[in-house]
Amino acid sequence: MLNLLQDIISENAPEDFVPVSNDSRIAPLVKAYLDSSYDQNIQLSNLEQHFGYSKFHIEKLFKQEYGISPISYRNNKRLSKAAALLLDHSVTVTAQQVGFSSIYAFSRAFRSFYGISPTQYIMQNKKGTNKRTGGLLFGPLS
Repeated sequence: MLNLLQDIISENAPEDFVPVSNDSRIAPLVKAYLDSSYDQNIQLSNLEQHFGYSKFHIEKLFKQEYGISPISYRNNKRLSKAAALLLDHSVTVTAQQVGFSSIYAFSRAFRSFYGISPTQYIMQNKKGTNKRTGGLLFGPLS
């Protein structure tokens, strides 16, 4: 009977379904999943479908393990990747690469996380910044 039930579940489960038999293994699996797909619009309901546990249970175990919700973790991951990308790419390209739906949503999230706009971040972190202008490039000083 158990084998029949396993066969039915495996035939009807989504292709990317990852069965987890031990609750203590869920949080690291969710983290690894978020690390590899931070640029996608993953919601708790996606995690629920992917891992086969309720979204509330997943969120609770993730918070217990890492002290942050899975979605906040994904957003923080996006923004830290964005900070690195901004050194070589435009704000628009960076926003797209890290999975934000618009440049406005990206700019708002970036400012909230870092306390400055993406453009200010770029200016402050350009190579060869002028130390006499507070790190920003504005042209020659008089």
